[in-house]
Amino acid sequence: MASLSAEFLRSRSLSLYRQLRELCLLLQGDQQASALVQLRLAFESNKALSGQDAIVKAQREAEQKVQYLRMITPRHMWRHAKEREPPKEVRSFVLREGELVSGEADVVGNRSKRNEDWRDPDALRRHESLLRRQYFGQTPPRKTERFF
Repeated sequence: MASLSAEFLRSRSLSLYRQLRELCLLLQGDQQASALVQLRLAFESNKALSGQDAIVKAQREAEQKVQYLRMITPRHMWRHAKEREPPKEVRSFVLREGELVSGEADVVGNRSKRNEDWRDPDALRRHESLLRRQYFGQTPPRKTERFF
């Protein structure tokens, strides 16, 4: 077996723990509580493992549990789990008078309306010519020459 770094094994174990914890949180009632206790105890007992083979074997067992929990958990529950997470903070910054400040950019006019004012006439002209060139909405002419 190829030698795996200790950092890789550690990060893989943490990733598996997070996946299992999320899937355990989707279980209902007593089943959820017992699954979380089992998960914590299993990972705490495996914390003292030394040797790459033993760690990889424990990770394989955890991967099998992840696959099993994914099979028994309905997909609509996964969607609700994501809604349960607190929304991540999103902030906007703009440059005003040479300084970066928190806020939003000033909007000139209402571009959500379908008015003709903000459309670029050159872009419209080019778009229309490309539509004509591709015979959009028309029957293309029949080819009369052969090129080979």
